[in-house]
Amino acid sequence: MKKIILSILFLFISVNTFADSLGVKYIGTNSAAVREYATQESPVIERITYGKKVYVYGILNDWSRLTEVNQAKQRWVRSNELCDTPNCRIKNNTITTKTKKSTVYPQKTTKSLKSSTSHSVKKSRVKSQYTSSCSCGYGYCYGPRGGRYCITSGGNKSYR
Repeated sequence: MKKIILSILFLFISVNTFADSLGVKYIGTNSAAVREYATQESPVIERITYGKKVYVYGILNDWSRLTEVNQAKQRWVRSNELCDTPNCRIKNNTITTKTKKSTVYPQKTTKSLKSSTSHSVKKSRVKSQYTSSCSCGYGYCYGPRGGRYCITSGGNKSYR
């Protein structure tokens, strides 16, 4: 009877762990560097060896988060070091540091201020790609005690 109860308990725990994650992945390189933030500049806090099973709880750009959102210390690994199958191997894995990307979106054409000849001036707006140490790519961050906030346009924190 005790074995049945323990089996059900372990099944419940494993189902809950998988239900909260985006999926199961496997390390496909000899050694994957785990970082505290989703940037190449973040220090390596751990290394995971080839073939280990990991749960992915979030994705930001080309990084996968291996911890739940409410955990204080985040763990990130490059998504290109992960595989879908247990015995996969990623070959020729060269990691390059990418520069911050920006995309230019043209706006409406406006006329210049009263001048002798009227001509149109095309303005453009620069939208930069969101890169941050926040837990998700939507402008929300999670504090050390699990509080959720976003950065306003004025640069202040707005708690949610």
